[in-house]
Amino acid sequence: MRHLFVTTFAAALLFAAPAAGARPAKAEFWNGDRENGAAFYATKHRVRELQFFCQRTRYDVENLIRVRRDGTFRYRGRMRKYGQSGQPLGFFKGTVKGRFTSRRSVTITRKLENCGRATVRATAGART
Repeated sequence: MRHLFVTTFAAALLFAAPAAGARPAKAEFWNGDRENGAAFYATKHRVRELQFFCQRTRYDVENLIRVRRDGTFRYRGRMRKYGQSGQPLGFFKGTVKGRFTSRRSVTITRKLENCGRATVRATAGART
């Protein structure tokens, strides 16, 4: 009887625990929104060529970002900004915090200089 109680209690704790993040699939992530969008490539351990779109401008993170075991990643530093026609506008400061909610979807909170704070969701798949 006691063994059954311990097993049931352990199973209840296991299922009640919050879902852990996932490592990303090796894919291109994209959401296609020019006002609040994102695009990047991901491997199991890294995010590369991260781009944010805001008010018809683009911000590029030029560094690789490490994905932690729990599926989260962070970056704080400078980003290169490009205008509507792709002309470089200089370097600006930004902060990125993200979490892979599954292997093929991600939620990112970004704060960009001259653009504000927003949450971006993207999924893996080809650009359309």
